[in-house]
Amino acid sequence: MDHYLENEAWNALVDRIAGPHDPGEQGWTVRDEMIWALGEAGIWPTAIKEDGEAHRQAV
Repeated sequence: MDHYLENEAWNALVDRIAGPHDPGEQGWTVRDEMIWALGEAGIWPTAIKEDGEAHRQAV
């Protein structure tokens, strides 16, 4: 079962655990690993859910 966090809470969680986004970083980063692991656990930002619902309505 998936769980959705408000976008602000999602960003704060990822920033707190993996550090703030660094646009200068290249390749697979600790932040990417963190986001991947949360997705594997079914924890997502609400923006993902909203994007999916908008796509289903458009089709």
